[in-house]
Amino acid sequence: MEIEEYELEPQPRELLKSGSNEDIYLSVKIGNGQIGGNVVQSEDDTVVAKGDFTEPVYLGNTNILKGKILKVTTNILDVNSATNNCVLTTTFQSELQEVLFTKIDSGEAPLNGVASFIGTYLIKTLIVFFGLSIFFIQSAVSQSNNEVELKDLATPTSPGFILFDETPSSIETPSSPKALGISLLGLKNSGGALEFAPYWLKNRSKLTAENIYKKNGNYNTIKSNLGFSLTAIDNDSIAKIALGVRTRFIEKYSKDDIGKLDSLRLDIITLLSTLPMDLEAIEKKRKEYTEKLASPAFSLDFAAALGGESQTNSFQNLQLNRWAVWLSGNIRLKAKNLYLTGLTRYINSEIQDGQEFEADLIDIGLKLNKEINRITIAIEYLQRMNLTDNDFSDNRIAAIGSFKVSDGIYLTSTIGKNFSDTDNIILLGGLNFGFSQKKIKMNQPNE
Repeated sequence: MEIEEYELEPQPRELLKSGSNEDIYLSVKIGNGQIGGNVVQSEDDTVVAKGDFTEPVYLGNTNILKGKILKVTTNILDVNSATNNCVLTTTFQSELQEVLFTKIDSGEAPLNGVASFIGTYLIKTLIVFFGLSIFFIQSAVSQSNNEVELKDLATPTSPGFILFDETPSSIETPSSPKALGISLLGLKNSGGALEFAPYWLKNRSKLTAENIYKKNGNYNTIKSNLGFSLTAIDNDSIAKIALGVRTRFIEKYSKDDIGKLDSLRLDIITLLSTLPMDLEAIEKKRKEYTEKLASPAFSLDFAAALGGESQTNSFQNLQLNRWAVWLSGNIRLKAKNLYLTGLTRYINSEIQDGQEFEADLIDIGLKLNKEINRITIAIEYLQRMNLTDNDFSDNRIAAIGSFKVSDGIYLTSTIGKNFSDTDNIILLGGLNFGFSQKKIKMNQPNE
C-alpha cells in the first residue's frame, strides 16, 4: 500500500485567541466518502489526542497550549470507487464555539492507498487592554490544483457496447462509474469506450463515508452514480459510435450490512490513528469495506444509449440508427457472493451492420453472478421480442468469466450464442481499466 504525504502550508498555522483560560477543541471532517483517522502530537511527540474527530475533541486549556506547536496528522484511506481525491475540513474552536481557525485542504491518495496530511498549529493568545477588542483572522477556504472488488473497481460495460450487442455481457452487473474510465474491446471487433462521472469531478467536503451507505446527509444516489460515455467500434467495414448515460435510482443496504460497514469503518479509523500505521491490516480492512460497500442488498439501475454507424468510416456519413433505454434490478441472494440481476430493455432499430432493419425490440433477461476471490463467473439468458414482425423467438445465452489482473485492471471473456440465426457465435475478450480522478488535470473546486 502506498502513502502520499502532504505538508500543509503555512508551517506553522497560527491560531489567535483573545484572553486566556479557555478550553480548545479540534474537529476534522473527512469528505468525498473517504475514511480518515487523526493523531495530535505535542512538540516532544507525545500523543495529545487521536481517533475520529468528526465531532470536536478536547485538546487542552489555552493556559497550557499557548505558545506551543501542535502537530496534527490526518491519514485518509481511499475507499471510494469513483474517486481517489481526499478532502478534509480542519476547525479549531473554543469552549464557547468561537472559531479560531478553519480550512479545507485536499489532495490525491494513491489508488486504494493513504493520503497523509500533516499540519502544525501555533496557538497564540492576545491580551485585551482597556476594553479594546482584537479580532482574529480566519483563513480562507483553499482550492487545490490537481491533475471491491470486481464489480466495483472494474470499469463497467458501456451502454454503447450493449446497444450494438458487442459486449461480453448483455445484462450488466450494477457498479459505480469512475470519475474517468476506459474500456477496450477486442478479439472479433476493435473498439473502446470513455466514461466519466461529473459528480466526482468536484470535491464533496461534507460527504462522509456514513452518508453513502446510510443514505443520509447530502448524499444523492442518482447524481453520484450518473455517468456519461462515448463508445466507438470498428469492424473493418463499418464504424459505430454511441453516446450513453446511466445512473442508479435505488440502492438499499440491510441492517446487517450497515452494522458491518459501521464496524469496519471504526476499525479503519483506529488503524489510521495509530502511528506507525499497520499497512497490511489497513489493506485487509479496506478490501472488506469496499467489497461490502459494492454489494447492496438491492439496487435498481437505469441506462440509455443513442448510436449511429458509417459504412465508409467517415464521420460525415454517420447515420443515427439505433437507440435504447433499459432498467436492471440486482438482488443479493442468501448464498455468499451470489447475485441475481433482472433486465428489461426497449430498442428502436433502423439500420444494423449496414442493412435496413426497422424494428421495435424488447429484451427481457436474467443473469446469475458468482464471485470467487479474484474470479467472477456468470451465466445469462436474454429473450428478444420483435414487436414489428411479431417474432418472439430470438434469444441470447452466454457464459462470462472475469479475472482481476491487478487493482483497476480486469480481463473478461465470453462464449455463447448471440441474437440472430447466422453469425451468432459469441467469442469476445475485453480488457478494462479503471482510472482514478488524478488523470484529469483541472482546478478542482470544493463544495
